Amino acid sequence: MRSIRTRLIPRALRTVPLVPVVGAILLCFPPLRAQSHQAFPSPRSTSRSPDGQHVIHNVDYNTKEPYHRLLLEDTKTHTTRKLLTYERWVDVFWSPSGAEVMVDDHGGSDFENTYIYSVQDTSHRVDIGEEFRRQNPSGRLLFKKNDHVYVDGLGWVNETTVKIRLWGYGEHDPKGFERLLEYKLNGGIKITPE
Repeated sequence: MRSIRTRLIPRALRTVPLVPVVGAILLCFPPLRAQSHQAFPSPRSTSRSPDGQHVIHNVDYNTKEPYHRLLLEDTKTHTTRKLLTYERWVDVFWSPSGAEVMVDDHGGSDFENTYIYSVQDTSHRVDIGEEFRRQNPSGRLLFKKNDHVYVDGLGWVNETTVKIRLWGYGEHDPKGFERLLEYKLNGGIKITPE
């Protein structure tokens, strides 16, 4: 049986050492950001923070509601706290340091919301949809007059800022609307240019 090198690489390139070629190809791509993301439910039932100090466990209950629960474990103290119960599916995004976690709850066919938790105090969560309504009075109509509104967490921009896509449709916006937002952990939310 011929080696992979003789089967897949053209004869003219077989004499070129592969390591420098692969290295040159990799230099053409930007480095990947160290950001942890995990969707649940999935075959994988955990998500470890970038600093390794916390683990989110997804627990599925197939026969009773709520069908799913996220638990946060501190790996040093081995204590576990409930983070969130959810019905359909969620996306979990760790902040670069692992000090915060953003959970995007795809709760229904007509809504989605995003929450941010500090791993030090999970009893207090930031509800991004509520923050947008509170800080943008004109934006309240987007929630009140549209029957499909999605607050979609896209990821962390840096340690203190997350990117959010607010979109939907309904009576107020029959053709739909979309806003890109940035939320800063100090409480500031702003609409960003597309």
